[in-house]
Amino acid sequence: MLLYIHGLNQLSSKSADLESVYLMRELKQKASYPLSSDKLNQMFVPFFASQTDLDLMQQTLELIPITIEAVQRLIQEQNQVHEAINLQRTVNILKEMVEPLTINLKFAGQVFQSQDSLVANLTGLLNNIPKLRTMDEKMGVNNKLKEVFYFLLRNQDFCFNYLDVVNEAQLNHIADLMESLNKGYLFHFSLEDELKKRSFDSLKGSLPIEKVQEAEDIAMNVLLIKKGVERAYNFNWSIINMSVIIYSFIKWFNSSSR
Repeated sequence: MLLYIHGLNQLSSKSADLESVYLMRELKQKASYPLSSDKLNQMFVPFFASQTDLDLMQQTLELIPITIEAVQRLIQEQNQVHEAINLQRTVNILKEMVEPLTINLKFAGQVFQSQDSLVANLTGLLNNIPKLRTMDEKMGVNNKLKEVFYFLLRNQDFCFNYLDVVNEAQLNHIADLMESLNKGYLFHFSLEDELKKRSFDSLKGSLPIEKVQEAEDIAMNVLLIKKGVERAYNFNWSIINMSVIIYSFIKWFNSSSR
């Protein structure tokens, strides 16, 4: 668990330096020089993309248009039991998930396909660090390590390019939507209901059963979508964790070469 980095936008050389202080101590207890591919793989397994990650993101992308269509049918009905503006807001939030989730799925797929070669490549690069003597040797390994970080962080600089993938914005929006749906977000509350702070549970009995069921079906879909969005977000966090571990190994082995 990272101590100083609490958002996808907070990774930097400075924050990684802070994290590496305690991480290097932990790594030295778990590993030794020279590193083996098996040991590095063992450390990275918790952060790797899994087939389950990819499947869940794909299923979520398939469920979003189905759920949007269900909400749009309610909009077209113009039934007074519904809150029209909240129906449209629900559609907008669901649409907001599609592009970042699509990009996230592609990114996770690329990592999934490259994990074995990534470990093998990194093992060799890291083990070479204490042996480097000339500036040309150091620049060569440095450039190859930059390529690894460019692949993982989707960025030339040492920070994660989070803007087009699932980040805190989507995570918070889908969580807020889920919470609102559980409180009857799709239904119209009268002024008296609002003033008396009546709960949705207390009003359910006065609503048509089929309308309540429709809303519950939509809420169930949104819950599943929320899980897919969370899975994508957690994968992005895993990439940051893995990058900080690599950064810490580089610092450790650099200090060994002096």
